[in-house]
Amino acid sequence: MNNHIKKEITLLLILLGSILALFIIGFTLYSLIKPDYHGVIRSIDGTKLTVSPIKMDPEVDYIFPEFHFNQDTNIVENGHKLSELANNQEVKIWVEMKNEKEVATKIKIINK
Repeated sequence: MNNHIKKEITLLLILLGSILALFIIGFTLYSLIKPDYHGVIRSIDGTKLTVSPIKMDPEVDYIFPEFHFNQDTNIVENGHKLSELANNQEVKIWVEMKNEKEVATKIKIINK
């Protein structure tokens, strides 16, 4: 192999490595901005929120996830506040585990 071919192979490997790195960065960023849950508010009880799937099959038994929220929960969309959450609103929810509970860190209201 001459020097010219070695340089071309090196450049090709650098290009492939760069593409792989961009793919990994893109996937990581996507996973950080993607909500943990997307559904419709089924009920609100104090500081607990129950969410159901957007489309439900009547023949399937669903387990509805419950999320806790507090004043630190960020409500996104047109300056809404926690008090403006209501049943039958479509929402996207980002959560983190605190004291063995799923606590909503961010709730995005999709429709009123």
